Amino acid sequence: AGALVREALDAVSDSETLQRIVALARRLGIDDWDEKLKSLIDQARANDIAPDRCATFGARNAKDLLGHFPAPSAEDLDAALVRTIERVLPELEQRATGKKNTAEYMALARDTMRVVQNGTATWADWVKLSKAVPEAGLKTQAQPVMGVAGRFAAHPKLRQDIVEYLSAIFTLGAKALDAYSQRKRELGVIDFVDQEHLFLGLLEKPSVRSVLSEELELLLVDEFQDTNPLQWQGLRAWLESYADAEGFAVAGERPTVFMVGDPKQSIYGFR
Repeated sequence: AGALVREALDAVSDSETLQRIVALARRLGIDDWDEKLKSLIDQARANDIAPDRCATFGARNAKDLLGHFPAPSAEDLDAALVRTIERVLPELEQRATGKKNTAEYMALARDTMRVVQNGTATWADWVKLSKAVPEAGLKTQAQPVMGVAGRFAAHPKLRQDIVEYLSAIFTLGAKALDAYSQRKRELGVIDFVDQEHLFLGLLEKPSVRSVLSEELELLLVDEFQDTNPLQWQGLRAWLESYADAEGFAVAGERPTVFMVGDPKQSIYGFR
């Protein structure tokens, strides 16, 4: 399955899209975006998420994430940061006493101003400058720079990068899912998720349910915290088939069920 997923991903990844994602990931400080994309595809498959639905998750995730951000600034923060650094640096240079941390701070401010001006700054550059400080006696003079740099979360371009990155990743993931399904059909193969789907189909057959009722008295589900939604759907549908018209279990028919799990060990919680 892994090889087919990679093949599907290669088939739908054009150079323009990849260059765009790489640029967005660089600005956002996401080094392993390709691994995150593969993980997204794996999770979509495991949770039975259709490609067209997966493609909508980018906008939804961006909206949810940006809901925790401050309102976007109407001010041109790039220009404001450059102006502030240009104003503050001469004073720092005049008052500096030769201490290493002040020299490093001024070098960082110059470097940040340069990358902001030429459009190659990353958001990590803003964060680093907002947290950097010169020697104790010059902190007051440096405060305006720290203040403007610290407003990065309100930068409209950061919001735009987040929206575009999530949209691109989920759209590409959706295309890969579609190509993967098509490739499986061409080869006449199925994967584990397909087997789960087929099992769900079997559980809908009265003859299969009858056999399970006759042969199963006890059902033990270990590591229940790692049950994915598709597996739980099948288990729940089967157990609910024993209910009467009012939703109560019919005495003596449904097997005894024990589920053992620990939420603290949930792989889905970690994800």
